[in-house]
Amino acid sequence: MVNGSKETDEIWQFGAGGRFKLTATDPRASGVITSESTFNVENNTLKIALIGRAGKFYTFKLCVKDDVKMILFGGLEGFHFFSKK
Repeated sequence: MVNGSKETDEIWQFGAGGRFKLTATDPRASGVITSESTFNVENNTLKIALIGRAGKFYTFKLCVKDDVKMILFGGLEGFHFFSKK
């Protein structure tokens, strides 16, 4: 944990046709949480549709991307750090 930030174990999956799936293990929950939505990329911005909120999106800007890591900025928590498995 860095500077009081909360950490969750998340797997983000981007599929064909703009399908997005998030699987997370959060210490505040009693188990694994899975949600599915849609995504698109417009003007170098990743937009993930909010479930149940038509026309509303989480937006993310790409900060770093190479063969093994990616850093996005946006959403509710600021920076999101990813590594390829």
